[in-house]
Amino acid sequence: DTTFQLDVSMTIRNDKDKDYIINTSNASETYIGYSTKYGDSAGDFAVIKKYSATEIYGIGETYVQDRILDNSDIYTIPSDGMSGKSDEEKLGFTYKELDDYLLDGIVPSDVEHFRLIKAWHDSTAHKRRLMPECTRICAAKNISYGGDWDF
Repeated sequence: DTTFQLDVSMTIRNDKDKDYIINTSNASETYIGYSTKYGDSAGDFAVIKKYSATEIYGIGETYVQDRILDNSDIYTIPSDGMSGKSDEEKLGFTYKELDDYLLDGIVPSDVEHFRLIKAWHDSTAHKRRLMPECTRICAAKNISYGGDWDF
């Protein structure tokens, strides 16, 4: 049986008793480099790397409708847990503005917010190099992945 452990990172144990660390960075955070290199951006594969924060909330809502998660599990204000500020306060723009730009090419109406999005992206290119990634779907018994890994 496959078991999941939710913690700062996620671990998956497959039928062969091998543990793999699941990277928990999403496309929004990856685009602007809002992660700790070899911290929350580290892992053996990146299940949600191709999904924006908005898309992940949509997936979470499905789990709420199916009564697998509670609203409180997905609707907490994202923060680093150390600074006393929300992610959006630290970034200087909202995830909605970022995702509207990433998903639909809609530039924020506040020019300063767009400048900040570009500045975060440009100054964190080093964080986006060599990160292992999955394709968009990974099932416990039928893993589809984006690399030459020996599962």
